[in-house]
Amino acid sequence: MTVDLRAVRERWLAEKGSYERLLGKVQQILEKRLRAEGLVAHVTGRPKGVANLLKKILKKGYEYEKVTDKAAARVIVRFRHEVETVLRVVEESFEILRKEDKAEALGHNTVGYSGIHYDVRLKLDSAKPEDIDLRGLQCEIQVHTLCLNLWASMDHELSYKPAVPVPEDLKRQIYLLNALLEIADRSFDSISNEIARLPGAYSMGLLQILEQHFYRFTGETYDRELSRQVIDDIAVLYDSSELDRLSSIVEVFVEVNASRLESVFNEYKGIEDRPLFLFQPEAFLILERLDKDPHVLEEVWTRRYPREELERLSIAWGKPLD
Repeated sequence: MTVDLRAVRERWLAEKGSYERLLGKVQQILEKRLRAEGLVAHVTGRPKGVANLLKKILKKGYEYEKVTDKAAARVIVRFRHEVETVLRVVEESFEILRKEDKAEALGHNTVGYSGIHYDVRLKLDSAKPEDIDLRGLQCEIQVHTLCLNLWASMDHELSYKPAVPVPEDLKRQIYLLNALLEIADRSFDSISNEIARLPGAYSMGLLQILEQHFYRFTGETYDRELSRQVIDDIAVLYDSSELDRLSSIVEVFVEVNASRLESVFNEYKGIEDRPLFLFQPEAFLILERLDKDPHVLEEVWTRRYPREELERLSIAWGKPLD
């Protein structure tokens, strides 16, 4: 089959803007839904470059319409157990045309790329009238852990970039490295779960719960060491029965105040001079105590932290200290 590259190039340049808008929409949906799940995820995306599109058509012998990754998004999470949440979000949020788990093709005794790929379209009810032209377009979504993403990047660089074939012994080294990265991936996941169950790891377990709520409202990073310190200091404000159900107390507080919290986070987003502790997950504990017992909170707080910072947070919450 002879390919008219000029015609393909002109068609792609005419359609690329629509695929860029599609990609922006897909990324927006993913980021919003994953934040609502309280999941730390890095979402990236790119439309295919003209040269790459033409080369793929030449190499694969594809027709233009058969290229499904003209727009491609990638979701990268920290741990393997977080992948299931991403898969659920993808499947709930988009029309799924195809799902491919690369690991299934490898078998139990083979190592290699094991990402999960989807071909998706926007659901009819998720496109605004001005995006009506996007409804029939496809986007690829890849789901990776950090370790898998490293493997995919390095494998592409080492295996496909050279102009000459890679010797078999070097290919074996690459695949041995893949095995090591898969072991690391599984080990990080296991260690994360084990740490959460360690005796005395209460503050870390609570931080994980607070972090989930935190990422519903902001994608900003925070100081984990400070969070654990503040959680330990504030925990004395709860009696033993409250500590046993503190995750439920926080969940109720967040759900009851969701609109108010969203408004406060949006108001201070991007502002340099803002309450220091607002963009820390422990803010939910501090705000909950501001509502329930501000005077005792102030007494405990000022033993270690500046009153001014508590005052600034209370003003942002609309409940200044007396």
